[in-house]
Amino acid sequence: VLTAALSPCERLRMKLAEHMLAVPRPCLAAHVRRTDHWRLAKLMGNDAFWPHVAEIAQQIRSLLGRRRLSSWLLSTDCDDVHELEVLRGIEGLVSDELLLEGEDAVASAVLHMWMCASADFFVGTMGSMFTEYIERFRLSNGRHVDHSFFSLLAPSPTAPPCPPPADTPPTP
Repeated sequence: VLTAALSPCERLRMKLAEHMLAVPRPCLAAHVRRTDHWRLAKLMGNDAFWPHVAEIAQQIRSLLGRRRLSSWLLSTDCDDVHELEVLRGIEGLVSDELLLEGEDAVASAVLHMWMCASADFFVGTMGSMFTEYIERFRLSNGRHVDHSFFSLLAPSPTAPPCPPPADTPPTP
């Protein structure tokens, strides 16, 4: 039901098919969710649980090299100029300008979702419903799904220690 509800119309399907034909294969699609995750981190007063853009870029480069991929596709809501520069600076990125030309925000989101679902490999943002939908669509279409998410590469020195379980007696 979800696949049918979020399937693109014929016009968008044709546009996406044309775009994907031009993408060098094999390819990686990366969904990099930034704006609401960073807002949440700031609201909670701790950004220790969200990877920084340099870590995300390093993970994309690693996946491209390790899997010997020819190109990659970016789906992001990032609005930070510096972060976009870092992401777009990763070699092998295929532009989505023509794909999104003339489309509103909703059509662009649908095109990005199905672009990611159509790639050979995918890495997403943990906790993002958009990433979850992409993984579901990949699975239902017989695509490779390895539940690959961006993560912190090293424990953050600012991360608060985990509290003991409620039934643990305090240490003297």
